[in-house]
Amino acid sequence: MSILPTWPIAVGTLVLGLAAGAWIDHTVMAGRIAKIEKGHADVMRQLAEVKATDERENRTKEQKAVERLGQLEQEKIDAKEQARVASAAALNSERMRQRAERRPAPTSGMPEATATCAGATGAELSRPDATFLIGLAQRADEQRAALAACYGAYDSVR
Repeated sequence: MSILPTWPIAVGTLVLGLAAGAWIDHTVMAGRIAKIEKGHADVMRQLAEVKATDERENRTKEQKAVERLGQLEQEKIDAKEQARVASAAALNSERMRQRAERRPAPTSGMPEATATCAGATGAELSRPDATFLIGLAQRADEQRAALAACYGAYDSVR
């Protein structure tokens, strides 16, 4: 028999071994975790830089698109105003004031026979008919300007 019992030495050695293993594991894993966290921080920084660059580019594109849409809207307004001015000038022209009024309809309901069947020209239009057609042409010009602005806006955004 020995003076010192062996079980306390075995338990002490086991506890010291477990503590040393835990300390070594903690030290190694802490280094690995620090390396992973550093890599993650680098990736997140790069993502933030790319995001900021993309946002600046998108804001620039958006500002250019807004400026182009403003130009198109102004061009549409100008074209509509030109159509209105041209319509007003045509309605106030001397030729328009000299036009005859519409002929009265025949009482029989049938148009009178003419000696020659010449086609009607713009010069033969009555004042109410010419006024109507000038207004119709003005509205068509305004619609054409709006359609051109719509196509331009679509093309500039696309």
